[in-house]
Parts: sequence; structure tokens; C-alpha cells
Amino acid sequence: MVFLDHFYIEDKNGFLYTVIGNRHPPQIVYAYLKYRPAHEKTIWCRGDTCYERVIPTYTPELVHGKTPLRIYDPYYDTYVPAVVVSRITRVYDPRIRVGEIITRPKDPLEEEAGYYATLLSREANIPLNCIGITGSILARIHNPGRSDIDYIIYGVRCCEKVLEAFIEGGLEFFKPFPPEKLFEWALQLARLHNIDVTDVLAIYRRWRRGVLESSREYSLAYSLDHMEPYTGNRWVTTGAARIKVLVENTPHTLNYPSKSLVREYRVLEVLYGSIKDEVRTLLSFENLYLPVIYEEGWLVVEGIIQWCPETKESRIVVGTLEHKGFVIPAQK
Repeated sequence: MVFLDHFYIEDKNGFLYTVIGNRHPPQIVYAYLKYRPAHEKTIWCRGDTCYERVIPTYTPELVHGKTPLRIYDPYYDTYVPAVVVSRITRVYDPRIRVGEIITRPKDPLEEEAGYYATLLSREANIPLNCIGITGSILARIHNPGRSDIDYIIYGVRCCEKVLEAFIEGGLEFFKPFPPEKLFEWALQLARLHNIDVTDVLAIYRRWRRGVLESSREYSLAYSLDHMEPYTGNRWVTTGAARIKVLVENTPHTLNYPSKSLVREYRVLEVLYGSIKDEVRTLLSFENLYLPVIYEEGWLVVEGIIQWCPETKESRIVVGTLEHKGFVIPAQK
């Protein structure tokens, strides 16, 4: 079975989970609990079953605290929310769902989502099967009057072509947030991540989220189009630090978690512990920071420091349960 980032899976209890990344242990899928059947009417319903959203805001504490099972992964040196494959009763593929809403839309929201997926495919010159739709529409529990449209692009080349189209000023049907909405969004995230609102505003890009002609909000995520082997060296957490880094993209920069090379760095502050060897990579579990990471350049990064005994190198990791940290543009 294939489990890619932002696929949904349903377990024997009828719980709906969002798949995390493309690397999973044997007979295990990394995923966090998103929706579960509710005992009363909600805005997310499918037939006679309504669902409640388990996580109101995405923080490592809530994601870990609300998911029933967590598995230790030595590559991350932490516990990851997970579901045992034998408990899975259904897999929801975002790419298949896009085909369904284009050919057989059931309501105005599905029709709108299919229309913009077709436009995206044409304007970015990518195959439709590179485009997936996730969120409540994927699970068929969406509310046409309330739900957002959440797309995900699969495949390195398809992701690059979408980003190229945005950077060149295309895909104008994906519009930026109006100023008032943008500030409201930035203020909420600034409080959630304990960073300045001006830094959140500096991070915002319409290739991650914005509004459509109808004023409905959209989001865009990016991923590899294949599962990665469950291998990798063991990493050990040695401390936490704030460093200034010059990053360079890899084929995994747009993936989850985002991985970039560190070309140069300067230690600003060791918060605790130590940095054993040269910091060579930046790993981010927080998609908020993806735009400034992808655009490369100098950044100020705070996160945990991990060391690999086999390769004798360190990395800085952002967005973990142990230390959320942040990534912000460096002052020029």
C-alpha cells in the first residue's frame, strides 16, 4: 500500500488521520488524528455520520497529545504519531479525489475545487495526476458553505513548475489575502509560534495560501510522489541553539519534513547542551516557514541540535515537541 503526505486514512473506529510525510516504518503509517465521529451535529458530515475536529490549531503538543499511538524513530530521535496498518480500513488518495470532483462534482464546492485544479494543471503545465485535494473535501465530509480548498502537488518537477509559475507572476486566480485578513492570519500565527507578527508577514506567500475569486480560502502543499525507504542514520539530540544560516535547496526542501543544506552558519546562542560537530542541514517540521527556506538566503533559525554518530555531523531541527523554535529572515 502507498501512503504519501496528506493522504487520509480511516481506522476501525472511524477515526480520520492525516498522513505525515512519505517515510514510514514497516506495518506502521506516520499520521495524526484529524477528525473523529461526533455525538452531535457538526459542520463536517458524511451521510448520517458527523465528525468533530480533534486539533483546533496545529502545534506539536496538540498533534502528539491527541493521537492515540506514538512510535519512537531513531532517525528523528523522537516519538512520531502513528497508526498500525492492520487497523486501517480505508485509504484516501488526494489525486484520485481530484479526478472525481472534476468528472462528477456533487456540490458547488467540489465544482469550484475541480475548476481551479484544472486551471492549475493548464497554467502550470503539469499533469492533473500531480494535483491532489486534501482536507475535508478528500474525506467527503466538507461543508460547501464553510470549508476551504486544500491542494497538494506531488512530484519534484511538478512542484518546481508550480513554483516557477507563481514566481513569474502567473496563476493569478490564486490571490493573496486582503490586508485585513492577512494581518489577522499573521497575528494568530505570531501568537501561536511566539514570533513577531512582522516576521510572519515577511514569510507569507500566495503559493502557500490565499483566496479565490469567490473569497474562499485555499492552501497549497508540496510533496514527493513516492514513498521513501525507512532507513537512515541514528541521530541524537545534544541541545538547542539559535544560529544564523545560509541555506541551499535539496529535492526534499518542499517535502515534509523540509530538508535544506546549510552552506554557512554562525552560532548566535546555545540555549542548552552543545553542538558537537559542524551543522550541515536544516530540518523543519513546521510548514509555516517553508517559503523563506525555499527561497534560500540567510535565515535566523532556532531549534534543537541533533548529532549523527555515523557521519559526525550536526543538524538543526525546527517544529519538534521538544522545542518548537522558529525560522525567520535574517536582518540585512
